[in-house]
Amino acid sequence: MKDPENTSPERKEPGETPQDPAGLTGDLRKLLLENGFDRVGFADAGSTPGADHFREWLDRGYAGNMDYLARNTERRQDVQKVLEGARGVIVTAMHYGDGGSVGIANPASDRAEISSYARGTDYHRIIEKRLKSCCRLLRERFAGEYRYYVDTGPVLEKAWAQKAGIGWIGKNTCSIDTDNGSYFFLGVILTTHAVEPDPPALDHCGSCTLCLEACPTAAFPDPYVLDARRCISYLTIEERGEIIEELEEKMENLVFGCDICQEVCPWNSEPRVRDEPGLAAREENIFPRLSELVELTPESFSERFPQSPIRRAGFRGFLRNVIIALGNSSPQNALEHLNQLGRRESIRKDPLLKRTLERARRRLMEKNRVERSGKIREEFKRTKIQGPIPTAMAILSVLAFLVFWLTWITDKTNYGVWIPGVFLYIFLMTFLYHLARKKQAGKRENK
Repeated sequence: MKDPENTSPERKEPGETPQDPAGLTGDLRKLLLENGFDRVGFADAGSTPGADHFREWLDRGYAGNMDYLARNTERRQDVQKVLEGARGVIVTAMHYGDGGSVGIANPASDRAEISSYARGTDYHRIIEKRLKSCCRLLRERFAGEYRYYVDTGPVLEKAWAQKAGIGWIGKNTCSIDTDNGSYFFLGVILTTHAVEPDPPALDHCGSCTLCLEACPTAAFPDPYVLDARRCISYLTIEERGEIIEELEEKMENLVFGCDICQEVCPWNSEPRVRDEPGLAAREENIFPRLSELVELTPESFSERFPQSPIRRAGFRGFLRNVIIALGNSSPQNALEHLNQLGRRESIRKDPLLKRTLERARRRLMEKNRVERSGKIREEFKRTKIQGPIPTAMAILSVLAFLVFWLTWITDKTNYGVWIPGVFLYIFLMTFLYHLARKKQAGKRENK
């Protein structure tokens, strides 16, 4: 989410304004669809939906350090204070799903995972450019004033999207559409024209709680409520300081953003393929190797992620995320990469990265220790002789010891009795041992 606000809509000579709101709405929808948007919805600019919920969310501290969300609260609650004379709200949607072709990276591998929306060009650039062009055409054709936003101003996009029929706000707080799931970007246009409103989107979450249960950090205190301070997307993008180790361990291999609550959503079972080429994932951003990302410098970071949403985290924040992911992985050379990173002077001088690195090394060493112990236990179980024969061997050993001891204390010079007995005992134990091993090996082969 970006803080800067678009406050300078272009003004052109007005064109001919249709008097019929329904006719105007149809023309507006047609123009926006022809210019690349997948869906368009309309709402009356009267009461702002979701304003009370948003205020309560802020008061509970769930915004974390996103202080900019608390600014311009009055404007978020009244679009008239954003665009004087606003009568209509236009909401656009553009899909960015990959059709499920990419999949999910194994957290235990040497692969990092980047949120699906962030694998291509920054969507703000693409959608803002398109909205700007559309607003210019709208002024020329229909007069009036228009002001557009893409997650950049005091507008509650998801609440307006629900009111305009684009999609309801799900229990994971994402906008969801029954036909297209939740993999889409929203844009909002305020206009001084009255529009014919679309029916609001109805909630279709029902009794499903998969998204809430799947969240590894328990970021949902209640359905429809997100505690951003525990959300992996927030932690990897907005959080600039240290992340508590409890949450670091649950971030797995996620280095920018998180799609888990969307991946498990039934409405995303058949995600759409990207229609916008600019939003297509770059090959190098599809599960990149952690060993490559850890070698980045501030300069190579900028070169690798040009015009990318990933730049919002900054080099320092992104490297912190990579270090955490390495500490959560289990490749044999992960510890080596962390040790090499620890020798960098820039890391040693940075308290945040230094402490994050120390926790990652400790976590990885503990994991390796547990894995080694597990292997030892498994090997012991594999080689351990079990069954009635070992029991018989133990009983014979006790009896043999008693016989030899009694013989010895009775007549220490009676070598003809106890010495042959010792050799007979050794022979018998050896025979029983090999018999037990043979039977155990046969059982393993049969399995």
